[in-house]
Amino acid sequence: MSTLSTDPVHTPTPPRAFTRRLAVTGLSAQETSVLPVTEDQLADLPSAGVRYAEAMGVLGRPRTWSLCAHLVSRVRRREGGPWTHADTWQFNTADPVTRLVRSRVRLAGLVPVEVWDTYRGEPRHAIEAHSGSVSVADGAGPELVRNHLESWLEDAVLMAPAMLLHRWIGWEDLGEDRFAVSVTDGGRSAAVVVALDGLGHPLELWTQDRWVVQPGGPARTSCSTVPCGWVVADGRPRVVGSTATWHLPRGDVTSVSTEVAALALDVPPGR
Repeated sequence: MSTLSTDPVHTPTPPRAFTRRLAVTGLSAQETSVLPVTEDQLADLPSAGVRYAEAMGVLGRPRTWSLCAHLVSRVRRREGGPWTHADTWQFNTADPVTRLVRSRVRLAGLVPVEVWDTYRGEPRHAIEAHSGSVSVADGAGPELVRNHLESWLEDAVLMAPAMLLHRWIGWEDLGEDRFAVSVTDGGRSAAVVVALDGLGHPLELWTQDRWVVQPGGPARTSCSTVPCGWVVADGRPRVVGSTATWHLPRGDVTSVSTEVAALALDVPPGR
């Protein structure tokens, strides 16, 4: 049987600009639950979901309410577009469903900017140039909302599985090695399909509702995310990184390649 290597826990130390932004969001630190997840709490999950939760170290630990991650990525915004290096910090919570992401990139490889993609009931996209100029786009369209909720689900499946044990999370049985997991927030829902490997770890995540920029405008496409590997940290599996691929009519296009540089669970905003 395959084994996982052991990796030291790298605790994120977010930059001050990121923690200052978190401090003004109104998110408050929640008291971390001390009650461990039991087998009875997994009884309503499909068999593949139970196997996943057990393999990911959910049993015997409290439910997770937040994650803070530092990601180093290569990102391609459109088919045929150039790769852009991104240094990303993000903070997610389970209650309320929240995803706050700040990425530092260079537009056209030259102009340094900060890109903020946030979801807290409604999505918001902001580009802040170092010159002080700001471009902001707020959106409530179903496509944009669904994209944010799908990203929140993928983050939880790969980095914080115990965030998926709340009443607004749904599970669907798709067979011995596959399940669907969904989230509902403000009456709007999104779902991803998760395939498992022989150890019960996520092998691939699928969604049919990603939107990609095409010459004729935004187009709906399917997208898959594949973990790059796993290590043991703090006594449980931790994802090393992942790649995301659009499945377009003309062929597959890899859009994101990400390394998880640091990850911490149940930390207060602005720590």
